[in-house]
Amino acid sequence: MISLRLFTVILLNFYLFSIQSQEIKNHNNFTVVIDPGHGGKDPGAVSNGFYEKIIALNTSLKLGQILQDNGIKVIYTRDRDKFVNLLERANIANKSDAQLFISIHCNSHSSQA
Repeated sequence: MISLRLFTVILLNFYLFSIQSQEIKNHNNFTVVIDPGHGGKDPGAVSNGFYEKIIALNTSLKLGQILQDNGIKVIYTRDRDKFVNLLERANIANKSDAQLFISIHCNSHSSQA
């Protein structure tokens, strides 16, 4: 589980660094759609009592808050533990006319390494 958390942190740091390294002239016109994977009846990966749908949602909400604090408009495909089918996720993204779409997922494994 530590490696999953470490991977998630590394991925977020990489993404945030890439956002900071790009010059965005007008944050008010920059929109990001964040898609927390799975949700509701679809738990995603389950391991050691951890559910991918919860980790993805919490990670997405934290990322969204950081982006909003920096003046970037954020649209979520889901902001609570509910099921949203893939077609609806695509519709949300397409209707938003966002410049960036981020889908957050996590994997699990049984190894203790």
